[in-house]
Amino acid sequence: MRKHAAHLCASALRAPAHLQAAGSHGRVTSSLATAPGAHVAAALWSAQAPSSSHQPLHAHAAVRPAGSCPGTCRGMALTVTAKLKREAARTVLNPELRENGLEFGKHESRVLRKQGWVPGRIQTREGEVFGVKFPYEEIRGVAFDRYLKNTLFTVHLKDKGTMRCLVRELQIDPVDDDDLTHINLLKYEPEHKQKVIVEIPFQVVNLDKAPGVKKGGMLNLVMPKVKVVCSGETIPKVLELDIAGMDIGHRIFLRDIEVPGGVELAPIDHYRRAALVTLQKTRISMGKV
Repeated sequence: MRKHAAHLCASALRAPAHLQAAGSHGRVTSSLATAPGAHVAAALWSAQAPSSSHQPLHAHAAVRPAGSCPGTCRGMALTVTAKLKREAARTVLNPELRENGLEFGKHESRVLRKQGWVPGRIQTREGEVFGVKFPYEEIRGVAFDRYLKNTLFTVHLKDKGTMRCLVRELQIDPVDDDDLTHINLLKYEPEHKQKVIVEIPFQVVNLDKAPGVKKGGMLNLVMPKVKVVCSGETIPKVLELDIAGMDIGHRIFLRDIEVPGGVELAPIDHYRRAALVTLQKTRISMGKV
């Protein structure tokens, strides 16, 4: 009896979809009519349905006043805000200074890893080095981020204050990805005219405005990232590559792109003549398929 009642309830809940597909309240589709107890489900739905059966089902939807936001929109807005807060929290690190003579060395580093720390160091532009240890979960959360090495981290170090740092090297065990062995950071001080070299990936934009892509051409990104010299307050996470108007056989050279203020291409010789992206012909673009 319980199984039969559950089946009837499920049929009753499915009734609106069947009725909407049918286009009226008074008609039930064959799949529902042939189910056991279909007349009971139809009776349940007809009791809940509006009195005017000649109107379509969607006509009874509640109309919200202009400017009001449904609950789903508010939920999406909260989700976006939560994501932004989570991303901001990921760029904050809270290391501690290592004790001289007690937490330096190969054996001591192994002990720190077993205790849930990642050994590391922070170097300043003057060459001063701080031996530190980072909570494992903080480093694990950013270890495999695509933008790890061009992200500015806010580091709160006790007795040394707050500083902005770049990750220069992260050592990971080649066998076990969960084993983070060491991390090196560089203190970034652009107010003292400090310059750093970082690798920034490219992001292709206006793909739908390239005639060659519409014809079926193959876009080949020769250099997915490039080394740049940064001296500004902020470091971009990506460099936009605009390919609007690009046709079959065209190419864009690295020297032709525009970079934001405080950023310039690294002085590497082959950068002056390197092709950044090409648009090659395919069998589809030649009409042979």
